[in-house]
Amino acid sequence: MDAAKIRINPFGVDLECFQPGKVPPSLKPLRFVFAGSLQPRKGLPLLLAAWKALPDNHGAELWVAGGGEIPASVRRGVPDSVRFLGRLAQTELCQTFQQCHVFVFPSYFEGLAQVQIEAAACGLPVLGTASSGCEEIVKEGETGFILPTGDLEALRAALLRFISTPELVLAMRQRLLVERSRWSWAAYGDRWMKILDEKLKR
Repeated sequence: MDAAKIRINPFGVDLECFQPGKVPPSLKPLRFVFAGSLQPRKGLPLLLAAWKALPDNHGAELWVAGGGEIPASVRRGVPDSVRFLGRLAQTELCQTFQQCHVFVFPSYFEGLAQVQIEAAACGLPVLGTASSGCEEIVKEGETGFILPTGDLEALRAALLRFISTPELVLAMRQRLLVERSRWSWAAYGDRWMKILDEKLKR
């Protein structure tokens, strides 16, 4: 396929549901959140390994939302700073995003995981991978970071970067709030109309 013929139109999101809280949550403790099915393909084992590799007494929290089972042997080795929330309804997920600061999704394979758009619409910088589809919504270094897939050290370093410079969260949040209107379903439809108009005029 000729790459010049390809047009990409990321899905929209319900901006009435997924919106930032009226007041940003306090940066102490800094909260990271993962949301997705609890399976290796989504990168959760890698995330837990990276979290355990952080320095002691880092003071941050990791919230994990999603359905699935984690073996008891794995849970026993998880630090107290990790909180498992279980499967959440959409409204509950939005409320969780409003209490957190950074969305982390180290997936090994996706098209474009919708949950990344939902988190960004709530003002959360996204830590995704080259395989999570996040490059369609993340501006590298401005609204999040696009990490090499499966790279534990890169993930650990990105987590630590936010922990050591929490003001980065607020700067990225402001950029995301400016851009969030482009993730509405109306904007998605407008992009489709533009693509169709381009084709019809040829």
